[in-house]
Amino acid sequence: MAMVQQGIAAPVIPAAGELINNIAYASYISPEGETRNTESNTVQVNVAALYALSLTTPVMQEVEVGARVVWLNTLTNTSNTKASIKIEKLALNGLSNIKVYVDSNQNGQFDATDELLGDSDSITLDRLQTVDLWIVASTNNDLQDKQQLNLPIKATVVEDPSSTITASDSLLTYLPQLYATKSVDQQSFNPGSSKNYDLTYTLSLDNKGKQPIRPAVISIDGQAQSMVVVVDNLPPNTTYKSAKAINPDAVILFKTGENTYTRQQPADKTTINEVVVAYPTLAGLSVERIQLVVEMNNNIANTTVNNTFKVKYQQATGEKTIDSNVATTVINGKPEISNNSGNYNRILATGSLNKPLYIAADSAQCNASRTVADNVKIRVSSALTGDVVEVIGVETAPNSGVFHYTLPTTESTSPNKGDQLFQTVKRDTATVTLVDCLDAAGNATSPIENVSTNVLIDPYGIVFDAKTGLPVAGATVTLLDAAGQPIG
Repeated sequence: MAMVQQGIAAPVIPAAGELINNIAYASYISPEGETRNTESNTVQVNVAALYALSLTTPVMQEVEVGARVVWLNTLTNTSNTKASIKIEKLALNGLSNIKVYVDSNQNGQFDATDELLGDSDSITLDRLQTVDLWIVASTNNDLQDKQQLNLPIKATVVEDPSSTITASDSLLTYLPQLYATKSVDQQSFNPGSSKNYDLTYTLSLDNKGKQPIRPAVISIDGQAQSMVVVVDNLPPNTTYKSAKAINPDAVILFKTGENTYTRQQPADKTTINEVVVAYPTLAGLSVERIQLVVEMNNNIANTTVNNTFKVKYQQATGEKTIDSNVATTVINGKPEISNNSGNYNRILATGSLNKPLYIAADSAQCNASRTVADNVKIRVSSALTGDVVEVIGVETAPNSGVFHYTLPTTESTSPNKGDQLFQTVKRDTATVTLVDCLDAAGNATSPIENVSTNVLIDPYGIVFDAKTGLPVAGATVTLLDAAGQPIG
């Protein structure tokens, strides 16, 4: 039995059990012309109990799908006597955990001190006494956007079950309507034709709903903060250059760990793999924009730069992440492969017996990861010995797109295709071919066609004395091209 103490309105009807005495009075003129007064006998009436209730209907609420809803219904005992009242909350598809609370502390706020009304409990109200009721429920996660629900609330007088009243508590659901779109200033790019290797992305966040987007909790410089988080994982073959948000309340952040960020930009921009822009909230019917600039690697060719971003925020059902579209830039050109000097600072068209071939491949399309060194498959074949060696070139540094392999050579006419040694002879032609991109498990991911170079092995002749016709000891001839490089 719930007892409440709230204000009592001024009585407007007699209370039950009250005795009402009624006497009729009459005045008349006697035959003598005098005014005479008379009264009837006394009629006594005992006021019977009359039960009636008043229950207000609150305004319709807009509630996010999966969120809790709280309605305020005011119940008044309009009976002429004290009454015990039971509240019945009818079941409704789309709502769960429906409960009724009495505003015990009369502060007009639903809080922990309010009394839960059990299914068998009743509320006792004096005549004309009023009490506020909180109707609390959870909306189901599978409700649709703009779905209306009407929850019937029924109050019944225990002393007279025929005295009832019903109110309808209504809600209209909504789902956050946040859209993330991305565009890039260059849809195609020709390496070498421009000195500007920058790509400028525009990130747009459009909240088409009337309600603000609620922030999620992240850590910024060691402090927990509630933010709507925009995360851009930079694509391979690029380096971060700058980021700017139109909204002055937005904060540019850099990742330091799982869900942890800092405002301090790293001094070495090549270490920045993820750029974050955080907002305290996104107002309803608002649009936010961010400009992100990255610089492509100078050896980029024959690949596609794809970039998306994510938006992380809080919903009633938990943390939510949405993805933008993909902004694509097609890079023309083709990969390259070469034989080099030992320090890889000069391309060589020749090699020597028993000395390594220093192989370098530029392949942006095989640069799949910004943080882990990738691998490529390289094939070297001999025109004279028939030897074929397949080796794995390793990226010189994550996100460089440059792959190296040092292949030892030996003078032999007997090929051994099972070793990692190239059997060759003088005046042989070694064909070095870039074959495929490899994943971390060594599986081929992207075949490469028509990327190879020829290396001439010891393409040197014997020098003879023009007069004697005898060989000149220790003398060799090397043919040079117009650039001064050795050729066959």
